[in-house]
Amino acid sequence: MRKDLSDRTSADMSISDLISSSTVKIETFDKNGGTGTGFFFDFNPQTPETLDSLAIVTNWHVVEEVKNGQFTLTKKDQNGEPLNTEHLTIFLENFESHWIPHPDAEIDLCILPIKSIRHLIKEDFFYGSFDASLIPSQEEIDTLCAIEEIIMLGYPDALWDTYNNKPIVRKGITATNPRLPYCGYEEFLIDAASIPGSSGSPILIYNIGQYLDRNDNHYFVKYRIFLLGILYEGPQFTAEGIIEKVPIKKKKIVTTQIPINLGAAINSSKILDFIGLI
Repeated sequence: MRKDLSDRTSADMSISDLISSSTVKIETFDKNGGTGTGFFFDFNPQTPETLDSLAIVTNWHVVEEVKNGQFTLTKKDQNGEPLNTEHLTIFLENFESHWIPHPDAEIDLCILPIKSIRHLIKEDFFYGSFDASLIPSQEEIDTLCAIEEIIMLGYPDALWDTYNNKPIVRKGITATNPRLPYCGYEEFLIDAASIPGSSGSPILIYNIGQYLDRNDNHYFVKYRIFLLGILYEGPQFTAEGIIEKVPIKKKKIVTTQIPINLGAAINSSKILDFIGLI
């Protein structure tokens, strides 16, 4: 999904179609089971046909201590176009062992190199992938506004378009200045509902037609897209409710987790730390 898409897709494939084909729903089972989001990243997009540099990125906590897991791919036809309603489910035993954790254990990221499981994928599949050209440079970050509109793709509460194998797209804004390290860490906050299942979701700046920079310069463009970060946490608060048990009137207190529509995201530049590990 490079800034110049002419060599990556057919003439009628829009950037939004590619973006919506960039993620996979990760399902894990057993006692540590749940749902997470992964997305494709190509560490060397000059040779996309080999798949040797293609990986799925997600949070380490999505796969940690998971014995069995799976994700779903979309088949493609002989012309390289997606067959949206035809899918491949890739089931992996010893799920955690297939993923490479970030070299810094404090960074909640990991990758699954596709070449390591290529023998398990029996048919060709369609994907849209991000790459280093979509990670903003420091110079580009310095032009960002303190408040930017963002979109996030993923599988909140395990919801997805099962028929077409497509994610749910959410829209919001940066809740903290993307130019500044939030609380001294290489991350930022977003104001968008960050529900369980969204862990690992790519967060994008996606402007169509026009945008402003931090100096209020007005730009007219076909589109502007940056892979800004990866969601890893959704802060929540708890609320106590009272359930009355009838007829003996015994009271029990229940605790409910309530999202506060904020999410914490790791800067996308941390993906580049995997170079040399794939």
